[in-house]
Amino acid sequence: MKRKIFILFISVCFLCLAMETYGNVDNSFLDQIPSDTTITDTLRQADIRFDEPRFSFGNISQSKGPKQTHSFWFENTGKAPLFILEAISGCGCTVPKYTKDAVAPGERGKVDVTFDATDRQLGHFVKSVTVYINSVHSYTRLFIEGTIVE
Repeated sequence: MKRKIFILFISVCFLCLAMETYGNVDNSFLDQIPSDTTITDTLRQADIRFDEPRFSFGNISQSKGPKQTHSFWFENTGKAPLFILEAISGCGCTVPKYTKDAVAPGERGKVDVTFDATDRQLGHFVKSVTVYINSVHSYTRLFIEGTIVE
């Protein structure tokens, strides 16, 4: 009996922890949704299509301008406003910046990805950025690559 109560207690603790973590999600994009939005409007989905999901910088000099930026342009191919919820890179050498405002259906936006080759190992690299959106396809990945030379 004590074991069952202990297991129940631990389960409730994990549930509370999960609820606390979920409560910290940044949902400030919801403020941009018009107050007169209907249930029918929410059934329409936003969708995203990047012109090119992969880009090669070619050779990047570690000593002459090690920071390189590329703009990944996209279109909202869906029927509802598109919001980029977050863009996350795999390491600190790759920094994404993205369109914060709602992108209307048929309109375009961009994700700028900056790669810093300072103090990085010489040779070929491939880095990814995961872009989270309000769509059935909840995320998409962008890739940059290149070769770091002296």
